[in-house]
Amino acid sequence: MICATIVAFGFTNPSEVGMEKMVDLTVKYSFKGIVDGYDHDCKTELYVDGKLVATSTVEKESKPNSVSAKIKKGTHDIKVVNYALYEGLWEAHTIENNYSQDCLYSATINCKKKSNTIELLFDIDNGTIVVE
Repeated sequence: MICATIVAFGFTNPSEVGMEKMVDLTVKYSFKGIVDGYDHDCKTELYVDGKLVATSTVEKESKPNSVSAKIKKGTHDIKVVNYALYEGLWEAHTIENNYSQDCLYSATINCKKKSNTIELLFDIDNGTIVVE
């Protein structure tokens, strides 16, 4: 019995077992139609099932950026929120906060591949667009 257990589990690293169920999720984003003088520093937060899992680096809106996290394989509620730095304060980049557009994204997606990518274009004329 002990030999059978050793043979059955001896070739599997316990840390690898949990990793098999993890996948990469990357959100790439860029802006289109930035008005002169309004190229804000910005960052983007990635939420999975209501929990903040990653925050991007801070870059000017004119520079494409991304945010990534390892998440469990399967179906998840994904939310992406872009923030702009205005007068020393971070605020959601939304119409409610007097910006030209809502730089938000939310969807339920099935992350079943080892690497999953969502590409967003925050377009001042057309809102948030998922780039296919």
